[in-house]
Amino acid sequence: MAGRLEIARAFIRARRTRSWTPEQLRIHRDKHAVIGECPIETALEFEKHFAERNILGMSIQEARAAANRELAGLPPGVPGFSWGLSTGTMGTANLFLTSDQERQAWIGSVLGKILPLRLLAGSDVALVLKHNSRLYTEVSKTRSLRLHYFDAAAPVADWVDRLSCLTPRVLIGPPGVLQQVALTAEFARRPLRPQLLLAGAEPLFPQDRTFLERAYAVAPRVIYQAKEGFLAAGCHSGRIHLNEDLIYFEALPLDRGRYVPVITDFTRTSQRYRRFRLDDVLIAAPGQCGCGQAFASVSAVEGRANDVLFSGSERIYPLEINELMLPHLTGGGRVRDYCVTQVSTDQITVAVEGGTPPQLLEALAARLKPVQVSIEAYVPPAPGEKRRRVRRLFDLHNDWLSRFTVSRNVISGV
Repeated sequence: MAGRLEIARAFIRARRTRSWTPEQLRIHRDKHAVIGECPIETALEFEKHFAERNILGMSIQEARAAANRELAGLPPGVPGFSWGLSTGTMGTANLFLTSDQERQAWIGSVLGKILPLRLLAGSDVALVLKHNSRLYTEVSKTRSLRLHYFDAAAPVADWVDRLSCLTPRVLIGPPGVLQQVALTAEFARRPLRPQLLLAGAEPLFPQDRTFLERAYAVAPRVIYQAKEGFLAAGCHSGRIHLNEDLIYFEALPLDRGRYVPVITDFTRTSQRYRRFRLDDVLIAAPGQCGCGQAFASVSAVEGRANDVLFSGSERIYPLEINELMLPHLTGGGRVRDYCVTQVSTDQITVAVEGGTPPQLLEALAARLKPVQVSIEAYVPPAPGEKRRRVRRLFDLHNDWLSRFTVSRNVISGV
């Protein structure tokens, strides 16, 4: 009963904050802006102090063992706490800790910010994700939602029939996996028509949005969730609103409207994130959104900082590469996939599903000069592997970000 009450309280809070005025939001932000003089912390530095950053004092090795035990269905090592695994963009799954109260607050916040009231009663929710955890399965504690987990690390053919039989009203998954589902013969026989389609864990590129909306007959919304917390949620107007009621956001401004967020989470005590620099690149969406929310918004979570390419001293962002690629990728009723990889400062490879057109190679070479561009055979991501259309294989710790100065104005829009 206590768990359901906490979920209900978080749900009501989340619904109320959606109607905050800019002044109410400013007061709330100012209240939580006292973060002292602590330095910005990177993921590498966080790992070095991992035991100090979680309330249980567990080392990263102990935490990984605990998370794997839970993943195998064994009881949690410490009652009331749960270790989970992230989807692992960079190859290694990272770890997050939640308490009972934090999981219940997360459920209420997600439902309050994303779920229309009409879907609260008796809805089946299909979650397609690489790693399951108690953070997600406890959604069923609401007693009005039934969550069904589908393992994205297994081939789609292994579970698409079960998904089709479920006919969920809410479907959540990475854009690449949702596209694979829509291309199966089972989907052709029994198309899924969810009332809410949520895309997360990977960037949602323009061609993904178009394909998914046509296939599922509903526009996808972005959910921006990471091991660091519930960061942002998409609205019906297409923007993605930062959860400024839960997290204090700062920014490392880049260029062309982009920035890397720096977060301080004031809702979690089990694992502390204080002025933590994420490695995601966001594109600011200035002005107030048509949905009426006062929360700052972005037009896209473009990808990781490791997905930013370099041509000499110039930064070239994934959506800029994508815009250059798209005219050369149409055919057969859909846009072919690709992977552009910067191997070194002077070498980039391009691989396109079905073969790389010569005109595309010429266009890339002209845009990326003086970097040399060569062709590789396209290999689709393995089951459970995140789709990264653009990626860089050097400076994986993103030391280049250290030259930028934190700003609040990028987030607030003032």
